[in-house]
Amino acid sequence: MPEFDKGELHINTDVKDIEKVYAMINQAGLNSTQDTVHFLPFWENGVKFFTIEGPNKEKVEFSQYL
Repeated sequence: MPEFDKGELHINTDVKDIEKVYAMINQAGLNSTQDTVHFLPFWENGVKFFTIEGPNKEKVEFSQYL
């Protein structure tokens, strides 16, 4: 794995229900960026996603391909 400066690592995870995961992240107080669920018209039906900051300042993106 290449070396990254602090904050450069971007981790993506695919989820089945983005709204449920978003609610769980907010209930746990982990949405330090105050990001919301976004939609992009990519792929066949689009994608919904949001990003939080991990414990080591990495970006953690949760995505649902629709």
